[in-house]
Amino acid sequence: MWNEGQIYEKKNIYKIGKPSQPPVNYDQHNFKPHSMTHIETPAHTEVDGQLMSHYLKNHQNYFYGPTTVLKIKNSQFLKTKDNTYHWSLTSAELQEKISSFSDKIHSKILIAPDVYEVDQFGFHAQNYVFTLSAAAAHMLIEREGFHLFGTSWKSLDYNPERPERPIHDIIFKKAIAMENLDLLNVPEGNYFMCNYPIPVMDASEGVVAPILFTKDEIFNSNI
Repeated sequence: MWNEGQIYEKKNIYKIGKPSQPPVNYDQHNFKPHSMTHIETPAHTEVDGQLMSHYLKNHQNYFYGPTTVLKIKNSQFLKTKDNTYHWSLTSAELQEKISSFSDKIHSKILIAPDVYEVDQFGFHAQNYVFTLSAAAAHMLIEREGFHLFGTSWKSLDYNPERPERPIHDIIFKKAIAMENLDLLNVPEGNYFMCNYPIPVMDASEGVVAPILFTKDEIFNSNI
């Protein structure tokens, strides 16, 4: 996804049946987080940005709790170059969606097109770029309590051949980010999300398998 080689690799450490080893199956798993669903923190784009450990220690509520999923209709993907299309969500489009949303909008906000192309793994296709405009990103960070933004596309930014990551920088003023979310078949609405990453030391990002629960699933679970 980012020209970084194999996304996932597995190496065997122990295997049942080998006399010289413990009688267990045990593998080493190597991940490339940014080619998978992941959370990232300001340290991803800022030299002195906060690491994941800061949020796991001081802001644990960023990793679970009420979450709003917004699905944007009337796609505006515009061709930018050969077989690449870009939709930069405007502040007007975001405001229209927020105004028409019939429920409370929570501090964790996940946004995706209502319909989008996918790759062979079911993730949002790389050549159908979906990002926030700078104005839309500013709208989000101006919301009281906002602390997490998630997108179905692989990155918050699309700035080819340039080093700047302006949308990351705006969002990181107030929140952490999730990218490469599988939201295609998730209906718009409010959920309870659990999105804890593996706590890796000195990491700016972490692989995560977020789970969204509906209100009925929470209150009718017979706990």
